[in-house]
Amino acid sequence: MGLFFALIIVGVAGIVLFKMVRIVPQGYVWTVERFGKYVITLTPGLHLLV
Repeated sequence: MGLFFALIIVGVAGIVLFKMVRIVPQGYVWTVERFGKYVITLTPGLHLLV
């Protein structure tokens, strides 16, 4: 039973980390919006979104 909950927690943590990492390709610029409002512009490279 405890192992089951541990696997669920590890799985959820993995999904959250996967969704936080953004890799912007070279030659592109991405904009980040929250609720339709501009927040930041991501330049090419690795970014962690919080």
